[in-house]
Amino acid sequence: MTEGAEQTCQLLDTLESLLKEQLAAAQTDDLDRLEQLSEKTSTLITEIGNDPLLAQPQFKTRYQQILELSQRLELAVSANADSVAQQIHKVAKGKKTMQAYGHGS
Repeated sequence: MTEGAEQTCQLLDTLESLLKEQLAAAQTDDLDRLEQLSEKTSTLITEIGNDPLLAQPQFKTRYQQILELSQRLELAVSANADSVAQQIHKVAKGKKTMQAYGHGS
């Protein structure tokens, strides 16, 4: 493996690791950690996206694995967002109920 290909592998390893950490953070509702990791991941994706070696066939499997992991992360974040939206709706409904009975501000 060439030095450039080895460096690309290392970048992909790092990206995969960050995505796995993000997935774990999303599954445990650790939104602060998720946001921190998201910033690191975005920077790395930009760096990797400019790498011409990714077009080589030897990286196709890794690309597919990372894409699948990214899709799992997207689903977890979406589910998390739905859960938060439901909680906000319940709080708003409770506040309206309290206000209706004169206990809210």
